[in-house]
Amino acid sequence: MIVPTLHYIYDPLCGWCYGASPFVEAGIHTGMAVRLHGGGLVLEPICIGPGKTAYVRSADTRIAELTGRQLGTDYVNTLLGDPTTSYWSLPPIAAVLAAERIETEAGPSMLAAIQKAHYVDGKLVSEPESLVAIAATLGLDARAFTVSFSIQSASAHVAQTHALMHTTGLQGFPGFAIERNGRFTKLYNENFYGYPNKFVDALRRSVGSDA
Repeated sequence: MIVPTLHYIYDPLCGWCYGASPFVEAGIHTGMAVRLHGGGLVLEPICIGPGKTAYVRSADTRIAELTGRQLGTDYVNTLLGDPTTSYWSLPPIAAVLAAERIETEAGPSMLAAIQKAHYVDGKLVSEPESLVAIAATLGLDARAFTVSFSIQSASAHVAQTHALMHTTGLQGFPGFAIERNGRFTKLYNENFYGYPNKFVDALRRSVGSDA
């Protein structure tokens, strides 16, 4: 029997992806294979100004209300409040890839740890030092992680993700698609925020089984 694969298009700095993290956990618990694809929301290091910060605060508040996901005071008051904070998607994407090179199934755990570090603990997850520390909390060897960490590989990975988005018709982050027998079925997750069990039901319907 061919096990269906849940493909997840994400970005570590995407608030809605943080809100969708229970969907990834739900997919794993169904026994499906889960593959992560970093999309590169912020492809170059940037500092956001007050206007953009106000927009992010408003969006994050909406996400937290809708999904129940926690936003830490260090994130809300310190990280977002500092105009010198640099945002860059490629380092945390590189960290997820490095974790997967060390342990094949470590990607979702690494992504979840990065999201917690960012949205709860207010850590600078675009800093390699922070990412090494996060990897250590998962028991990943620091030297192996550092060797496996590559911005160049992350950039190539993002290009592959964009090609997959074109194939599946997914636009933006987060995005989910089921692959079965080489065919992709796009999943619409917008109505399931805060209701991961309903997302599981949608997964099961999409594959026509009780996975």
